[in-house]
Amino acid sequence: MLGLWGGGAHTERKRCLIYPPYFEPENNDFEVTVFELNYPVKFTQIEHRQILGALMNVGLKREKFGDILSDGERYQVAVSSEVADFISWNLTSVGKTKVSLMRVAEEDILSNKTEFTYTSITASSLRLDTVIAEAYKLSRSKAKEAVEAGMVKVNWKSVEDPSFLLQEKDMLSVRGKGRCLIAGNEGLTKKEKYRLLLGFPK
Repeated sequence: MLGLWGGGAHTERKRCLIYPPYFEPENNDFEVTVFELNYPVKFTQIEHRQILGALMNVGLKREKFGDILSDGERYQVAVSSEVADFISWNLTSVGKTKVSLMRVAEEDILSNKTEFTYTSITASSLRLDTVIAEAYKLSRSKAKEAVEAGMVKVNWKSVEDPSFLLQEKDMLSVRGKGRCLIAGNEGLTKKEKYRLLLGFPK
């Protein structure tokens, strides 16, 4: 039998456990640890993409940590338990903000209801490399290289074809730069470019 758990009821990234029919797994069998980031909330702000960048800079593969959870002010991150101590020792700042990590009990894990900040862009086409370039302020060549190198996912699946055509409600992610939701396609401009509404997790 197969079970999935990512540290919360609505997490997107989960660990898989294969077990025999007579075994009834509990959530702690998936070996997921959830940390809350403590930081001076009254004096500074941090964002989802900054946390993702800080985690990547620790030096572990993306597979070792899961969702970043937030209620708009508090932030929690799910990680593989085997690297939990390493992360707690090495993740000491997010951007210029000093942080400390505190393990969170299951009943205190935040619900993964992502809030977004929105911005509009124009793109000459709905090709993946074109939209990635506009969304993340990259050159077209850099965006194409990122896609072909397997650094880009669409709806949590790796896509290595720069000409892949995107649709409204697609969720994009670029390694080291965070996620981006195509929240709306507002049609063509007078210059026949696509006007897209993008949502970036707060």
